[in-house]
Amino acid sequence: MISIVTAYYNRKQLFIKTLNSIKQQNSSSLLEVIAVDDGSEESERLEDLVEEFPFLKVIRLEKNKKWYCNSCIPFNIGFKAAKGEQIILQNPECIHYTNILEYTKNNLKSNEFLSFACYSLDKPHSDNIDNLLNTETLKKAMERNPHFTMDGEMGWYNHSQYRPVFYHFCAAITKEDLYDLGGFDERYALGIGGDDIELIYRIKLKGMTSKIVDSQIVLHQNHYRQLDGKTHDEIHKQKKIDYARNFDLFEHVTKTNAFWRVNYLGGLIKNSKTNYAFQRMSALTLNISKKKYSAIIGYQILKTLSKLRI
Repeated sequence: MISIVTAYYNRKQLFIKTLNSIKQQNSSSLLEVIAVDDGSEESERLEDLVEEFPFLKVIRLEKNKKWYCNSCIPFNIGFKAAKGEQIILQNPECIHYTNILEYTKNNLKSNEFLSFACYSLDKPHSDNIDNLLNTETLKKAMERNPHFTMDGEMGWYNHSQYRPVFYHFCAAITKEDLYDLGGFDERYALGIGGDDIELIYRIKLKGMTSKIVDSQIVLHQNHYRQLDGKTHDEIHKQKKIDYARNFDLFEHVTKTNAFWRVNYLGGLIKNSKTNYAFQRMSALTLNISKKKYSAIIGYQILKTLSKLRI
């Protein structure tokens, strides 16, 4: 069985197109799509789509109970609910352009992370995607525009030649390996970004094989708001400020640890090499992340603990 897990928020129309692309390629009933709705507005809720897409399972999180601002939390909730032996993690706006399900079923192996190629569509192409899918017009547009300079432009977001980042726009991993990693590190919950690079880093620590599969493609639908005349430099500067906490966390906490496992997803996996003492330390630092310390104090505690050698 394959479980597709996504963290969803206020992108219903885009997600419907993604679900249709999944429905068209699924010839087996051994599939579930777990959408963890991270407090969407009432008009953007997904429960009414279950009848049309029987493989869809919605986990609703209420906005007034959110203590975090990072998608690592809803993703991990989805991982815990997954029943499949093979797990695809992806963004809700990523349309399956090729048969990702069939490829995953036939090719994913233990101790392997498959990151599928992802092409970004600009707004005109996203708005007209229903008429462009499987046309030469779209293929030629992709060939003409391999690179992008700003989010939301035409270009490869993930590709072995043009931008080999290995991010989880759409990626596949066995449930056993994902649980051994512990999912995403929830110590990143109070910051923006960083969850993608920390997961890739720990996958390497675990000694897994990572591959970007260029032959299997998802199309990233444009969901960016108008930028109000901001320049590329202004946008980049603001992103550095927004992402600063978690990138510091990655440099000074994640990269100082020699173990790959964080959190707890359903107990210990059989034959896991994870050190028990490290698991206790991980749990301790996670609790510190959730406390109501100021950002500076909490972060300094994490940095201090990360220097302890177990």
